[in-house]
Amino acid sequence: MQKKYLAYILYLACILCVHVSCNDQKQKETTVPADISGHAAWSAQSNIYEVNLRQFSAAGTIMEFEKPCPG
Repeated sequence: MQKKYLAYILYLACILCVHVSCNDQKQKETTVPADISGHAAWSAQSNIYEVNLRQFSAAGTIMEFEKPCPG
């Protein structure tokens, strides 16, 4: 008799776990709002640079690129 109750409780616990884990909850979006141009708001006050390190220095490393940079 006890095995029957234990099996029933275990079955209910499994059903409860499946129900809770499959709950369709929407995750909160963490995207930065964009302005009319489609760019993120933070990009309006920042500079973005792209450097081909292999063409900038013979060593092709970030350390070699940093040497002539100010600051």
